[in-house]
Amino acid sequence: LACQQPENGDSSDAEVLDLRQELGEIPDGGFGWLTPEYLVPPHSDKMFCWFGTWTEATVGINQFYWRQAAPYGHHINFATYDGGLEENPDDSWVDCSQPDNSPMSTFAPMLQGLEKTDGVSGQMVLPDGKGVRFSQGQRWVMQSHYINSGDQTMLVQDAIWGKMLPET
Repeated sequence: LACQQPENGDSSDAEVLDLRQELGEIPDGGFGWLTPEYLVPPHSDKMFCWFGTWTEATVGINQFYWRQAAPYGHHINFATYDGGLEENPDDSWVDCSQPDNSPMSTFAPMLQGLEKTDGVSGQMVLPDGKGVRFSQGQRWVMQSHYINSGDQTMLVQDAIWGKMLPET
């Protein structure tokens, strides 16, 4: 129950620390997404997995950026997902912190923004003309990892954005 979203995606509880992020500047022809809002209890290590399907035309992702709340955000992993819609429908999310609740065995890493640009952001920038293929109909999952070492519940929402190239 501690990981359920507040009603209407907002919290009036003064004990909740609001650490939601905003999107960065979306490049021309790019994309930008905000994750659902998650609650991270005090003194906890949590991973959240958010699912979807790419419905647009096949593209190459040339640049990938992410931002989380400092100093609690640990990483964002954007991966392909081979699981079905039945168990994890589009726009659903699960607390995937525990192995028995984690669909991670069906993930294949796609975008890793491992080059940290500061304490709260990362990026992956490929050479001009190169991109990671993102096929129409491809299932995806975005995993957000947080370590809350503080005494307050945190309300978090991560941002990812990037540049796409048309399929050639």
